[in-house]
Amino acid sequence: MVHVITGQITWKASDAAVIATLWKKWTETAPAEATTSLRMLNLPPVPGMLPEVLTSGQILMIDGAISVSTPGDLDAAHQILDDFLGPLRGAIEPIFDSWAVAPPAALPHTHLDPPFPVPSVSDHLVLDYLDDLALGRILDAAGAQSSLLMFELRQLGGRLAEPSITGGAFDRVRGSFSYFGVGLLATPESRENIVADLAALRGVMSPWSTGFTLPTFAENAAAPQRTLDDAAFARAAVLRANIDPTGIFAHDISPVRADS
Repeated sequence: MVHVITGQITWKASDAAVIATLWKKWTETAPAEATTSLRMLNLPPVPGMLPEVLTSGQILMIDGAISVSTPGDLDAAHQILDDFLGPLRGAIEPIFDSWAVAPPAALPHTHLDPPFPVPSVSDHLVLDYLDDLALGRILDAAGAQSSLLMFELRQLGGRLAEPSITGGAFDRVRGSFSYFGVGLLATPESRENIVADLAALRGVMSPWSTGFTLPTFAENAAAPQRTLDDAAFARAAVLRANIDPTGIFAHDISPVRADS
């Protein structure tokens, strides 16, 4: 990969119903070279790090990347970008738009993750296909009254859905979207509101949950987690018994399946 096209495009949260519906429709046939996330964000002011337009209230942001494997692929990547962002830009004018060609080293900064650990509480689900009604209900639950720092739907499918011969037991991701919600523990009192909002979102999204989770997003050990299906779990259990019978390397990876 010689380049990427990456960045963020942002609207006011009140535009979420229109923009999110267009984004969801695009993800259904998105090319494998593209990956995106849709997020509702309540970003705190961070002078010198975040533009004020991103911290003046709840926003809707779509960020991601389009890979450019060779210099000859750049025109095709720009066409993917135009097909993706054209309808969004045409529907409602964004308040911030930074999508551009960049070196691969720019990717870690696209998602605006903090450069240092922050105290937080999170939740995660893998979701199946969402129709417009389902998406609307979810966006309402993540809306203006939410105490969460971030509500995210991450586009799955594409390369993530393709099995890999050398991928081991966890060689693909089944599902349409990965949900991740997180609240910032800014004060001792904030935990109660965050936990309640995460529980409410889980309740709304449960009808579309696949019952599986992605190990790098399942940060809450108390929440239901399941990475492997029954066949893969049985294979992994045999390998674990032979290679690591005492569970030295288990840590937070449970040797016993936890169904949701």
